[in-house]
Amino acid sequence: MVNFHNGTKLIDASTISLNDWNTNHVSDSMQGRISDDIQKYGFIGEIFIQKYNERLKKNNVIIDGEHRYLSLLKQGEKTIPAIILDVDDNKAKVLTLRLNLERGESKPDKITDILKSISEDIDLGYLQAETGIPINELEVLTQIKFDEIEQDESKKQSTEKSVTCPFCQKDFKIFK
Repeated sequence: MVNFHNGTKLIDASTISLNDWNTNHVSDSMQGRISDDIQKYGFIGEIFIQKYNERLKKNNVIIDGEHRYLSLLKQGEKTIPAIILDVDDNKAKVLTLRLNLERGESKPDKITDILKSISEDIDLGYLQAETGIPINELEVLTQIKFDEIEQDESKKQSTEKSVTCPFCQKDFKIFK
C-alpha cells in the first residue's frame, strides 16, 4: 500500500533552511520564470522539508523545492506550504537526488508538437513571454519536422526519429 504524504502544513518561512547538497541548478532566467509562474498561477504544490538535519543541526531543511521557496520569499510570503518528512540525513540527500532526477527530460518532438498545435492560435511573442523560450528558438521548434524511422525487433525499446532543421536542412537522429 502506498504511503501518501498528504499532511501539508504551513510553515513559518523564517524557520526553513536551505540544504548544502542540492544538485539542481536554476539559472537567473529560470528563477525569474518560476517567480512569474507563481505570480500568475499561484503556488502549485508544496516543498518537502526534513524535520531535523543532524549534520547541519537545523530544523526544516529543504529536501525539494528550494527554487520555489526562494521565489516565495522574494515575493514576501511569510508562510510556505510544506510536507515535513522525518528522515535521516542520508535519506534526505537520496530524496533530493531522486526527486530532481525523476522530473525527467523534455522530449523535443513532444515540445514541438505542443508548440505547433498552439502557435496556430497563439502569437509567438505571447508564447515567448509565457514559456520563457526565446523567440528564435520558438521559430525553430515550430518548424522542425519529425519522421519516424522503422526499427527492427531487437531495438524495440528505443524509438529513433529523424529531425530536419528548418534552416540548414540538416538531418539529425534522436532517440526516445
